[in-house]
Amino acid sequence: MKQPILFCVLAALGAGLVFAFGPLPDRDGDGEGGPSFAPRPALTVSATSPFASSIIRVGLDPEALAAAGVTSVQVAGVIDAVLASDAAVNGDLAAADADYRSAKGEVDRLTRLVRSGTGSAEDVTALAAARSNLATAEAAQAAAMDALHSAGVAGLSGSVQTALATIRASRDTKLPVEYLAVSGTRDDWLSLRRALQHEKVAGKTGEEVAEEIATQLATFRARAAVAAARANLDARLAAVHTAWEDALAE
Repeated sequence: MKQPILFCVLAALGAGLVFAFGPLPDRDGDGEGGPSFAPRPALTVSATSPFASSIIRVGLDPEALAAAGVTSVQVAGVIDAVLASDAAVNGDLAAADADYRSAKGEVDRLTRLVRSGTGSAEDVTALAAARSNLATAEAAQAAAMDALHSAGVAGLSGSVQTALATIRASRDTKLPVEYLAVSGTRDDWLSLRRALQHEKVAGKTGEEVAEEIATQLATFRARAAVAAARANLDARLAAVHTAWEDALAE
């Protein structure tokens, strides 16, 4: 990560990012440290710095990498591959983000105008066109993030790539990353979130976890991919986290 071109890459990635992720979710999924899990290391490289934010957005943060089975030795290669990709060098994500902001602003402006009753027929037509432009911008954002993700994982084994893709697909649920090692529907994730919240409240109040909730969580945690992700986090997260920050700090 020492080539001169990387300074240009960082500048391109930094141009007006829209952050798709906020702070990484905690291990019990509700914003507080839970009694069942060791706290994850705190990020000391700013998660709002341009490149760190891009890495998080495309699903290559320390928790996802560790849960999927990436070793600390492999982390720098993942980040270097993202930086060297055509999508990064060309600033595709920054450009898509700028287009998204512009399109979203126009949709919001025209929506307010039409809803106020003061918009003209031309404004209604323009709103439809603006919504189409916004959809195009969203697709471009997704394509840019897909390209960055694909570049980063290209050197990893097929099984690790699959695990990362599965985790990434449901990361917006903000649930603990090990549970995202399996695919699920919106209803699955809502049910799991309620169960985890019940378990947390019971732990804080000293009450027994309801039998059906305990069974639900035990069954979910016993799934092979979930158990493997949990074991990977326990064994690798600290070292992967350190390697991730070291790679970004170079």
